[in-house]
Amino acid sequence: MRFFGWKVRAEPDQSGLEMIEHGRDLEPIVISDLMDEGWEVVRLQEPFEIRQPIPRPNGPKKLVVRGKIDGIVKVDGEYLPFDAKATSEYVLNSVTTEADLARSPWTRKWWGEMQIYMLGIGLHGRALLILA
Repeated sequence: MRFFGWKVRAEPDQSGLEMIEHGRDLEPIVISDLMDEGWEVVRLQEPFEIRQPIPRPNGPKKLVVRGKIDGIVKVDGEYLPFDAKATSEYVLNSVTTEADLARSPWTRKWWGEMQIYMLGIGLHGRALLILA
């Protein structure tokens, strides 16, 4: 049996709380902008769960992760999950490709989040990460 150790995170400081609030305020603006630009937003705040079977025949499934993705857009018949991130001006200007995401541990985790979202909602292929 494998056990996973989860880090206990400290509560965010004041600037961290402000960034969280900024992100909450920004999400409806990003969604409105997408729709104004002609994107077909088909789902918002799509919940998902990923469960892992407990290793015994017909055993229950243990919850591994649960969350919500900001939304899903439909482009040329393909459904693409999207996530909007509030970032600093520096990050906004320096991340333009997937390779740019890999340079920093801070931005690298966003790619992983998108993979988890796609697995959780059963989509494969491309995704949109919107930085604002």
